[in-house]
Amino acid sequence: MRHIEIEATTKYHFGSDLAVDDITLRKAPSSLQRTTTTSSPTTIQIAALPINCNFEDGLCGFKTDSSNYSSASWTRKSGTESLGNFTFLRGDNTTGSGSYLSLITDRKRALIADRATLYLPAIRSQKMTCLTFAYSLPSHTSGVIQIFQTGTNTGNATLMKQMSGYHGPHWKSTFVQFLPSFEPMQVVIEGYYSGEPGCVVTLDDIHLVEGICDVQEFKRTSRAATTTSRPTTKTSSAIVFNKTSSCPSEYSGLLTKSSCDFTSDFCNYTSIDSHVIILH
Repeated sequence: MRHIEIEATTKYHFGSDLAVDDITLRKAPSSLQRTTTTSSPTTIQIAALPINCNFEDGLCGFKTDSSNYSSASWTRKSGTESLGNFTFLRGDNTTGSGSYLSLITDRKRALIADRATLYLPAIRSQKMTCLTFAYSLPSHTSGVIQIFQTGTNTGNATLMKQMSGYHGPHWKSTFVQFLPSFEPMQVVIEGYYSGEPGCVVTLDDIHLVEGICDVQEFKRTSRAATTTSRPTTKTSSAIVFNKTSSCPSEYSGLLTKSSCDFTSDFCNYTSIDSHVIILH
């Protein structure tokens, strides 16, 4: 059984509308399967499961590749992820003071969708295999993380999972379930550059083990991580738009005009009925 999730994240822009309609799920012919071909190391050695890495002592035998996109790379680092005076992350997922992988780009040469590739050791398992890892996309201009299952014989990589957009200013955990494979296969993780400042993409605590992923455990962890206390007062401050955001400067006046906390009046909004409010 497979569980499919559709996630949409809007940007701080009045034109960032999104819509989904007419969803159909059917089995496609093999010739139409969505696959992506990625390069892989020439020497493949089969590793024993489980595979665990928190990057405290290095890359754990994982391989990185930046030959196709020399302006982007996975780099092991520790400490904070910040832009100017703003801090996105204060440390790694494991202890808060350890190491993790971060997508590093050469801002002078990097282009949108430039990527860094991380190869986990190749495995062979006739049982279900579960990949779990921690990641952070803590900026509204963060890039993309994609997980591929690659056949070591063919070199074809099938996209298994993708995360993009703003996922909150903290580490999150996720999983990917792999079906039994009679041929050796390799998990490949790619990080994509968004082309904007504040593109923070990080990885930590990667585990690859035999077995079925515990979906309920991840749901409990997700709920615990997103639980917040209710405010003690009935009012909250007005939304403040960051004038250094990716919105074009000519829209800054409109964004300022759009800000309203409805404390004293309707500002520039007009109420048509109980369900519709229009901004003039």
